[in-house]
Amino acid sequence: MYKAVDKFENVIKIEDASINTDYFCPECNEKLITKKRGLKKHPHFAHKTGSACVENKYDPMCEWHTTWQERFPEDCREVVIKDEKGKRHIADVIYNNIEIEFQHSGMPIELFEDRTEFYHKFGYKVIWVFDGNDVFNQGYNSGPFPFTSKFECLKKIKNISNYLDVFIEGNVQSNLITNYSGLYLHHIESIDEKTGINFDAVYTIENFMNHLDNNFEFAPAMDQLCGRGIRINEHEYKISFEPIKKQTLLEIVNEHPNVEYLIAHNTETGYDLLINKYNINRLKNGVFIKGKLKTHGKSKDFKNRPIGEIYFTSKPVWVYQTSY
Repeated sequence: MYKAVDKFENVIKIEDASINTDYFCPECNEKLITKKRGLKKHPHFAHKTGSACVENKYDPMCEWHTTWQERFPEDCREVVIKDEKGKRHIADVIYNNIEIEFQHSGMPIELFEDRTEFYHKFGYKVIWVFDGNDVFNQGYNSGPFPFTSKFECLKKIKNISNYLDVFIEGNVQSNLITNYSGLYLHHIESIDEKTGINFDAVYTIENFMNHLDNNFEFAPAMDQLCGRGIRINEHEYKISFEPIKKQTLLEIVNEHPNVEYLIAHNTETGYDLLINKYNINRLKNGVFIKGKLKTHGKSKDFKNRPIGEIYFTSKPVWVYQTSY
């Protein structure tokens, strides 16, 4: 975690923390370790080994979790909320009066319900995003989504779309959706305890963020939002409106000026590309660029592949994913 509280219950960011000062977990009040140095991870607060903290056990910090949080302004991340009885929770993100939880690991149904009800009590709309890439990478492509141990907490939920939105992130290969490939958020329509989880729409990360920015409703109000999401028919991934736009890298860069990093997907090779601001400027000047590559199911993150020269930058086979 990147925020803790001091003995006076002031919220302290990791960059403002002192090595010689005691800091505590906002949820469990356990004393934390202040980690200001390290080559592999960003500076952060950590629980001691053997901690009984629920936050630490069921929601440990990982790169998937951090990547999602960093798509939002810093002040929106890890917001500490305290009720009238002194109970506290750390909201992963609060944005436009929406509380968003990112869940990489499994969790008990009691914890899922407790957090959801806690944030509802403060008037927030609640969205959960679960990491389902492991299941998608194992070959899932249609029908009810299986109840693996990670999603057992959803099994008893009834009428899920009536009071919150829940998404499962997973890659969609081009043979499932014509002209589409990459990471998507699958919106849950209903849950059948016997057969599994049913989706009713799929969103790119960009479309998901646009919905948050503009306070749009997610599915089932999809028919009114043509172009903002992908409608699923009979649990098969089929498009009910215009296909996604394929562009050259330069066209994508020109549509998203003043960004530090940009991620695009190559629909022919299946690779995602991460390029930084330096190489974005080189692309604009017609100079060869370098970037980090990721292929779904074969590497966990961009760091696992070396930086190398990127080819076919002027070929219209690229699809914008996200930028920050």
